[in-house]
Amino acid sequence: MNPKAVIAAYKNEVKEKTIKNKPLDNIEYNVILPSIKSVQDEINGYIENLLYIEVKSEILRRSDYRPFDENMVLWDLLNKPIVFNDASKYKIINKWPSYTIKETDIEPQELIKLGYKDWFFLDLLLGVDYLKTFSLLRELPEKDKYYLCRDVACTNAYLSSSYYAYNSGAKMIVYPDGTYPFITNSNLTETEQVLRDGKVKEFTHLKPDRIHYCLMKALISFNTFAFMP
Repeated sequence: MNPKAVIAAYKNEVKEKTIKNKPLDNIEYNVILPSIKSVQDEINGYIENLLYIEVKSEILRRSDYRPFDENMVLWDLLNKPIVFNDASKYKIINKWPSYTIKETDIEPQELIKLGYKDWFFLDLLLGVDYLKTFSLLRELPEKDKYYLCRDVACTNAYLSSSYYAYNSGAKMIVYPDGTYPFITNSNLTETEQVLRDGKVKEFTHLKPDRIHYCLMKALISFNTFAFMP
């Protein structure tokens, strides 16, 4: 037997008796009406917000939005307007152009000119903007904002790129345009191989749905010990 259920039933019975014995003019309506917004309602609201933000993030990843600034630092990312607000300005790319890249070093600026996205920069930017949507971050002192974003932004980007690769059926991190990390490198170091593999294998094992992923992302975003590689 569930003791809490018994107590709840008893309280409801007392309320009903109180209401029946009171004149109508003296009835307290908050006794009659249950709380309009339950704890579960609040949880559902938080989940809906996380899903909404993730939709904006995915739109920007799959659109013609191609941000890149090699001189931009974390302070700049923290102080710029949140790009999610402008997601509707960009067009979704349904058919990505085919590229042929030789195994050689190509400057990021040249890749952008060829139509590529700098995916690491993009995911990092979206990761910082994601953190900026939380009121908790906005309430922190500026230095604390900086250190939190410094510690979790890369992990956030790593998680996102791994999840979307898993969701597309890939075995390693693959971006929407078909490229992948260190595509210009012919001989990967051990660290580069780990970063290319991402956490796709782990996602394939766990098989999280979108809600699970969004909750995981929110938790990791405020856990400075959650360095994934």
